[in-house]
Amino acid sequence: MFDLEFLIAHLPVLLSATGVTILITVLGMALSLCLGLVLAVVQLYAAWPIARLAYVLAQCVRVSPLLIQIYFVFYVLPFYGLTLPPFLTAVLIIGTHYGTYASEIYKAGIRSIPRSQHDAVVALNIPRWRAWWRILLPQAVIPMIPAFGNCAIAMLKESPLLSVITIPELVGVGRQLAFETFKYTEVFTALGLIFLVLSSLYSVLTRWIERVTRVPA
Repeated sequence: MFDLEFLIAHLPVLLSATGVTILITVLGMALSLCLGLVLAVVQLYAAWPIARLAYVLAQCVRVSPLLIQIYFVFYVLPFYGLTLPPFLTAVLIIGTHYGTYASEIYKAGIRSIPRSQHDAVVALNIPRWRAWWRILLPQAVIPMIPAFGNCAIAMLKESPLLSVITIPELVGVGRQLAFETFKYTEVFTALGLIFLVLSSLYSVLTRWIERVTRVPA
């Protein structure tokens, strides 16, 4: 029988872990957006050797499993003198991993800017950096918003992998609670519902950002 009283009694524990999951996702997404933009600009506009190196490094990170990256950074690098706290490791790894995906989104958006916009910037003699930040990049970013929203949801769903480095995120805490109480059905039902709510909130937030940034026709 489903024990609802048990679930209600232990809900604060799961909600506390939910806060950790949300915080890691938000910080990781912020890092991925910044890193992705840098990677995209380097790959599109840097000298060929540097652009190619950035592309190869991004590909290596993107195609390798996130769990392996977590393991090597947290458990292997300390043998070479580099030890990072678990929370910092979690944010850096998940942000870097999805930063490589963000770079592809940025590149697609930048390439979608009509050539006439670039020509207009040159004709008006607008400084290059100002043109990018005030004119060109805003045009490119708006169509990228749905893809970035999908990245955030994917990051949220992969956050349970961080439990292997002792991060008290939602699934790790829930799994430990289920192991101690043998209430697996109750705990995993709650986990599924919490992730459903979080994913739905991310989707709603993405649609809201799309709506407020939409340029009238």
